[in-house]
Amino acid sequence: MEHISSLYEQIERYLSGAMNTSEELEFEKQIQNNMLLQKEIEKHSLLHKILKDKKSLDFKEKLVKINKDYKKDISTSNNKYFVLKIAASLLLIVGLGIIFWQSSYSKDSYDDVYQLFYTPYANDFVTRGETNSANYILDQYQNKNYQDVLSGLKKVVDTAKSKKWRIYLANAYLNTNNVDKAILLLNDISTEDVHYEVSKWYLSLAYIKEKNKEKATQALTEVIAYNGIYKEKADEILKRVSLL
Repeated sequence: MEHISSLYEQIERYLSGAMNTSEELEFEKQIQNNMLLQKEIEKHSLLHKILKDKKSLDFKEKLVKINKDYKKDISTSNNKYFVLKIAASLLLIVGLGIIFWQSSYSKDSYDDVYQLFYTPYANDFVTRGETNSANYILDQYQNKNYQDVLSGLKKVVDTAKSKKWRIYLANAYLNTNNVDKAILLLNDISTEDVHYEVSKWYLSLAYIKEKNKEKATQALTEVIAYNGIYKEKADEILKRVSLL
C-alpha cells in the first residue's frame, strides 16, 4: 500500500499545480464533499497571498538576515549581553511563529477535526471465495448503506477469521452514531494483528467523535509510535487535538 501523503502536502501540491490530472480530479472530488477541507485550502491560499506581499517578503528577508548574523556573530562574540540580545530576538521570532500556528488551529472543534480527517475504511477485500451474502454486504457497505448492513456485518464478524470485518462494522457503527460499539470492536484488535494500525487510527477518530481528548491522544500516540502509513496524519491530528 502506498504511503499516505500528509494533508498539507496534498493541499500544497494542489495549489502549486504539482498534481497530475488524475490526482487533481480525485482531490477536487474530496474538496467538493468536505467543507472542512475547503476551509483548509482557503487558509493555505491566504497564506500564499500573504507571503507574496512585499511587506511579508521584507519580513522574511529580515529573518534570514538575523539568522545569518546570528550564526556569524554568536561564534565570535564574548559579550554575554550581545548573546542575550540575539537570543531574545530569536525567541521573539519563535513566539510569532507559535502565535501564527495557534491561530491556524484554534478555531477547530472536535466535530471539525473528525469531519476533516475521517474517511470510511475502503472496501478492498478480494471477494473471491466469499459467499453471495458477504459480497452483498460489501457492496452495500461500499455504497454507504451502513444501517442496512449492520445485522449482516455482525453475523460475519462472529464467524470470520479476518479482523478486517470488525473494522468494516466499526465504521458502520461510526456512521450510525453507535460510537461506543465501534470503540469496543476496535479495542479488541491485538498488537500482533495485521490490522492493528488501522484499528488504532479509527479508534482515535472514534474518541474524537466522542470528544474524549485523553483517549484520543493516547490512541494517536500509539499510531505515531507504530510508524506506519497513518503516522503523518496522526501527527497532524494530534496537533489539533492538543488545542481542543
